[in-house]
Amino acid sequence: MRCRTYGRRRCTLYTLHVRSTGMQKASFTRPQAYMVATATTLQTVFDIHDDDVWWCTADVGWITGHSYCVYAPLLTGTTSLIYEGAPDYPRTRRAVASSRTQRG
Repeated sequence: MRCRTYGRRRCTLYTLHVRSTGMQKASFTRPQAYMVATATTLQTVFDIHDDDVWWCTADVGWITGHSYCVYAPLLTGTTSLIYEGAPDYPRTRRAVASSRTQRG
């Protein structure tokens, strides 16, 4: 894989463009920092332990979805439950109950 160089940063994972003060700014995120941040927040903020089953209702197509449904559980070795479809009662309730999900 060839990496483009943007100043001192290399191999950007994604570029976030913001316009908060009237001037457009770009924020470049490196893959290493992104992976460390998602794994750390899953362990510390969501208080995941070895015997937990992780349930996240975020859409996998959005940044929070693939961060906390896919990448963070893989990095931390956490068992995760991914449910496709609308989170409607009672199907979602049965999926959560059958997998012994504790939080998410």
